[in-house]
Amino acid sequence: MSQSGQGLGKPHVVQLGSRMAEEEKLHGLHEPLAVAVAQAHKLWPAIVVETAAFAQFVHERLPEPREATLALNGERGPDLVLAFACAQSDAHALAALEQRYDGHIDAILAGLIQQRLARDEAKQAWRQHLLLKRGTEPPRIAKYGGRGSLLAFVRAVALRVALDLLRARREPGADDGMDELPDGSPDPLHQYTTKLYSSECKQAFAAALQSLKPKDRTILRYHVVDQLSIDQIGRIYQVHRATAARWVTRARDTMIQGTRKALMAGLQVDQDELESILRQVGTDLDVSAERLLRITQLDP
Repeated sequence: MSQSGQGLGKPHVVQLGSRMAEEEKLHGLHEPLAVAVAQAHKLWPAIVVETAAFAQFVHERLPEPREATLALNGERGPDLVLAFACAQSDAHALAALEQRYDGHIDAILAGLIQQRLARDEAKQAWRQHLLLKRGTEPPRIAKYGGRGSLLAFVRAVALRVALDLLRARREPGADDGMDELPDGSPDPLHQYTTKLYSSECKQAFAAALQSLKPKDRTILRYHVVDQLSIDQIGRIYQVHRATAARWVTRARDTMIQGTRKALMAGLQVDQDELESILRQVGTDLDVSAERLLRITQLDP
């Protein structure tokens, strides 16, 4: 009787252990992973994804289960699958990426570079920077983390490559390079980059501003919109000017850090790429900031 009981129990224990090991390998994301893979399969049937490896890819970039689940179940799910497959050098995935974003990249480069040969050079550099390994480093696309759209990510890489190319052509001993920019504008690079990213920048700033405490938002409005001095703000709150100065600095720094954090997450760019974007849209972002602060309710 006992031998029979042991014989019946053993397969159950093995099966349970197998399920637990599989669950651990997939980081508890069975259903969201399946949803993302199924959505990607509808778009790109030829792409084959090894689930455990894809789960590890997602877990490394989105370690919080709730955040990972939201990304996988939403529109970022197929983006993550495509980025993962491209990072694995899957030929079908590489072809799908090219087909999906080719028009967007061409539009970016055409907006910045006039000469066809220079655009072709920039596009090839974009492919290499995005998709090829650099020594032991994985391809750039492996850094995509699912917090923003894959389109925004590949677009940011293309912009960085184009800016680097234009900068190199302006260096001493190189061709002027200014003839690479489209005619008809005193600063076409600024105008194009602003058009490309102003929406994301405004959204990031609005989110950062909303995350501030009401008092901090009011202090920023006093300082930026109403142009009150530190002494005037101190008198409003009946505090020493040093305290008022600390409050202004804290509110401003918190807002700037929040904006940068939101942009880096939404655009999936690194610090250098973010700086390139902010240099181009800085003035327009300042205008947007002032407009948002103007409608901030005063909450002393």
